[in-house]
Amino acid sequence: MTETTTRRGFFSTGAVALAGVSLSTLIEAPPIEAQRKPAIGADLVKEFVGKAHGNLERTMELVAEVPNIVNASWDWGNGDWETALGAASHVGRKDIADFLLANKARKDVFCAAMQGEADIIKASLAVDPGVARLPGPHRITLLFHAGLGGNVEIAKMLKENGAHDDGALHAAVWFGHLPMTKWLLDHDTQDLNVKRRKMTALDLAIKEGHTEIADFLKVRGLEETKG
Repeated sequence: MTETTTRRGFFSTGAVALAGVSLSTLIEAPPIEAQRKPAIGADLVKEFVGKAHGNLERTMELVAEVPNIVNASWDWGNGDWETALGAASHVGRKDIADFLLANKARKDVFCAAMQGEADIIKASLAVDPGVARLPGPHRITLLFHAGLGGNVEIAKMLKENGAHDDGALHAAVWFGHLPMTKWLLDHDTQDLNVKRRKMTALDLAIKEGHTEIADFLKVRGLEETKG
């Protein structure tokens, strides 16, 4: 009997044999001891997700103390679930995101967009173009995450698939991405002088010290808030 014949025999007979078997019987159950471990405390999860927005040191301490907390989610209200990786992603903290990923956090498209990983976004859109319009934690858009990452190729793909552009310009300006800022100015459908946290994109550029971006925004007619 050849190896090919053996494989064919396994798959043909195996399919019949497994037809009446539930999926649960094919997945090895965790040990009884693991099933009895208590859930991670809500206060600890809330702190972990909160600190992942900007405190790398404390995030590292919490993972060292409770390694399995890395994929924990916190509901900020009304089903607004967020993981630590989601938190790091929408504030552009690549250092925190990299640490979490190294400790088995589950990467998603929001993290990939923030990290500028165009291949992941392209593959996701090929499977489901609607991914471009998915809201992230706090309903922050995927294009906003792309603005943080500064990869114009990702922004193009998302816009071509109907992505919402709420806040993307501010994200690009915040992190000093001039090419992304220029591209968004040519493709944004919103009022370019809209304020986020009481600042226009130009206000933000000035605040963050991105002089080249600020000068470019002035040339394009964006306004600085007076007073």
